[in-house]
Amino acid sequence: MSAALALFGSAGYGATSIGRICEEAGVIPRYFYESFPSREALLVAVYDRIIAETEERVRDALAGAPADPIDRMARGLHAFLHSYLDDPRRGRVVCLEVVGVSPALERHRRQDVWRFANILVQETKHLARAGLLPDRDSRYTARALAGATHELVVERLTAPGALSVRRLEREVLLLYVATFSGSAAAYEWLRRVEVKGPTGSAKKGSGS
Repeated sequence: MSAALALFGSAGYGATSIGRICEEAGVIPRYFYESFPSREALLVAVYDRIIAETEERVRDALAGAPADPIDRMARGLHAFLHSYLDDPRRGRVVCLEVVGVSPALERHRRQDVWRFANILVQETKHLARAGLLPDRDSRYTARALAGATHELVVERLTAPGALSVRRLEREVLLLYVATFSGSAAAYEWLRRVEVKGPTGSAKKGSGS
């Protein structure tokens, strides 16, 4: 597992053979196949470990956070981003190397994007119960934010000079805070548009 992280996270999955993994780990190929049926299975195992560790870090950060919604978002995002980027090999495996490997792995990867989005949904429900955020269905907003966060991590990994980790953390937090703090006003604006139509004239069947 350590050898795979080192190689997948630096040379890349496509450039890493089973023979090279075995050489790095100091084992013969027979021992590899006693543990994993394929190179992809090893990639999935490394990926799953990183995802599980990241989720644990995020939940631990939220468990000890105060009620303030911005503080909670900041702590959760800090734990998430640093789990990927303190060792950039981890971020590369999760955000780059698993993409497009196979249809099965792609489905698995997308499920984990929604897995982190669901943490955000749970957090918004908690804050709504406390009267700190509007009570609404935030599933798709959370998935959109998870996707945006993923893309900014990719930007950091592929062009590290353009975006520091500190700025990345700040930009993502601004995105989250703006989205959720403005949701009530956005809902009111959308309600008016749906009633009047985009041109300002009353829509048929609106009762106006």
